[in-house]
Amino acid sequence: MATSDPPKSQAGCRAAPSAPAASSTGGGRIARNVVANWVWYLLVLISGFVLPRLLDRHQGQELLGIWDLGWSLVFHISLLALGIASAVQRYVARLRTVQDWAALNNVASTCLALLSAGAVLGLAASAVLAACIQVFLPNTDPALYGTARWVVFLLCASAAVQMPASVFNAVITGYERYDVLNLLRGVRDLVVLVVMGALLIMGQSLVALAWVTLLGEIVLWVANWVAARRLCRPLRLSVSSCHWSTAREVIGFGFRAVLQTVARTGLYQVNSLFVAFFLGPAVLAVYARQRALVMHLWRFVKQYAQVFIPASSALDARADTAALQRLLTQSSKYGLYVTLPATVLLLVMGGPLLNVWMGPSYEAPLVLGVLAVAHLLAVPQLGAFSILLGMGRHGWPAVFELVAAGIGIAAGLIVLGPLQGGTVGAAATLALPIAVNGGIVLPAYACRVLQLSWQDYLRAVVPGPVLAGLPFTCCLVLARLGFPDTPPVALMAGAGAGGVVTVAVYWRWVVPGAWKARALSRLRGRRCRVPILNRAAVASSEGT
Repeated sequence: MATSDPPKSQAGCRAAPSAPAASSTGGGRIARNVVANWVWYLLVLISGFVLPRLLDRHQGQELLGIWDLGWSLVFHISLLALGIASAVQRYVARLRTVQDWAALNNVASTCLALLSAGAVLGLAASAVLAACIQVFLPNTDPALYGTARWVVFLLCASAAVQMPASVFNAVITGYERYDVLNLLRGVRDLVVLVVMGALLIMGQSLVALAWVTLLGEIVLWVANWVAARRLCRPLRLSVSSCHWSTAREVIGFGFRAVLQTVARTGLYQVNSLFVAFFLGPAVLAVYARQRALVMHLWRFVKQYAQVFIPASSALDARADTAALQRLLTQSSKYGLYVTLPATVLLLVMGGPLLNVWMGPSYEAPLVLGVLAVAHLLAVPQLGAFSILLGMGRHGWPAVFELVAAGIGIAAGLIVLGPLQGGTVGAAATLALPIAVNGGIVLPAYACRVLQLSWQDYLRAVVPGPVLAGLPFTCCLVLARLGFPDTPPVALMAGAGAGGVVTVAVYWRWVVPGAWKARALSRLRGRRCRVPILNRAAVASSEGT
């Protein structure tokens, strides 16, 4: 599972790494990409809070559970992509650095052909899953099976349609233009949310919402294709550029990436299927809301972590081990800066948050607490896996994840079945594998690959976020104690005061000096040009 070389070009020669082109990869580019991802995900977060609330009010808790089930089954369709999109992103960044356009077209054309075949299989699998809906909902009113079939088919079909489009997504992100990608999908998401809300208020069914999801994916497919062609002028997609040798290489790379996806996401989705099967869709609706809060945190940090795939690939092409070590510690440290306050908010204010969001019938603080603690350990390490993926050293972490997920799924089947452990048992069997593997095994392996001491890694990552998070924690605890009988007031007071204090603390001690200088100069109407290719200067400023 050593680092993969770029695939062969049409001329039969490997991309020569001896004369790399200048890359834009650096602190400034990474910061802009992270901000672009987070701005887009704020829209996703709003949609994730608004849409379930509307579904519960206009369709009921049981139909909300069916909608959650449909999205759980979508994951199984996405597995047919075999992780190939991650290969495109990694190779586009690498081949652009060495300017091997023939090899780049080879990779893109071959992956488009493979993913188009996967989309056809995905549509067939969508029909099969829809036909077998009774298997997943044995304790549901049979009158709802017709709606459930259409919802499952259309949502799964949207995942199938998305597969070929992921090639163009990967070309855009391989150029490190997350701003373009997020603008396109942000407009799509906003339009879809508005249309879905209008349909629900008008009394339309879940099937209409599923149709909107599918149409939104098709429109985004076209938009990403146009954007990829504009960004990558040498991009030429053709059947003649497809090569079986390239297919074998990208499938091998993607398979190692998809193992991690199968393991992590599969554990989440199978866990939900167990809850639906043993406890029913109404209980799943409550359980899924606890998990949704934690998953929003995971996805939010994942948007931050994704930008390190092309960055680490370019650094690996230049064999810059010292820069990769700094990237690892900085990615994990800033991941913890984001994760720790959000996790404390869920632990202290999870009940009031769910009360305000969905109502008191959706509160399950113990389930939320178990899930939140596990993700506090694992979520900050998402950047570490992205770096290993960019280097092509993600094989063993994927295997570790697969083993941990297998243990979690087996434990979930036993705890929810014979032991009747309920939702708390389901949360525990999900949390333990994630905490151990994602929070301990993965960063230890990354340190070993990059020849970084585990002790040095912990010293660089942990103390700063813990100290910076203390004021926020104190504000939340004091607010909860001060307003014990009015949870919404406690939530607003604690989050408001803690947010103001945290912004001040982070601005003073966390935000790198170069980024603060750039932000202040732009506020004054001037553009401050801070050199971003001088890695020593960037690393020094990030350490302040």
